[in-house]
Amino acid sequence: YPRFNLLRWCLSNVLVYSIVVSLIKAISILLLLLVIITGLVGVSDPNQNFAPTFVWIIWWVGMAFASALVGNIWTFVNPWAAGFEWFESLFRRITGRQELSLKLPYPEELGVWPGLLLFFFFSWAELVYTEAAFPIRLAQMTLAYSSITWIGMMLFGKEKWLSHGEAFSLVFGLLARFAPTEIRVVGGSTCVSCTAACSNV
Repeated sequence: YPRFNLLRWCLSNVLVYSIVVSLIKAISILLLLLVIITGLVGVSDPNQNFAPTFVWIIWWVGMAFASALVGNIWTFVNPWAAGFEWFESLFRRITGRQELSLKLPYPEELGVWPGLLLFFFFSWAELVYTEAAFPIRLAQMTLAYSSITWIGMMLFGKEKWLSHGEAFSLVFGLLARFAPTEIRVVGGSTCVSCTAACSNV
């Protein structure tokens, strides 16, 4: 059905500027670190801690609605993808090698089952696990998911894992299909200078 491409609106073109994309990614990574730090060393009361409110209300509910209304903005704000890009950039400077990932062949028969399984555990934690609201448990789960995601990217490549194993890229990408608007470039030449890698996800 017809959609309105936000990048055809001149003011929204600022989204593809590298400095804006970098700033968005930096804020996203800082929020991820804030969730982990406040969960581990912050107050134990879920009502007074930043982590539970941000994860379960602002991020999960907010990002789901935003994806369904605006489009796949998770491509821009995914902290695990941005964090891996930073690790890879640092790795290049230290070792001189081009890629941090081993680029192992992904078992295509697995499809998106890894991402679906991870989302199942997330849903179980949200709906069944009684300690999911406790900040320290939330921080531990975030650390576990971060480790799985970054290991997957290191083994199979960032784009491959985002499209097969990163649960929230799959979920928010699915919800974005309902959006009346989208963020999509028409010409491939624009993608050459952009670091969002949305064409690969």
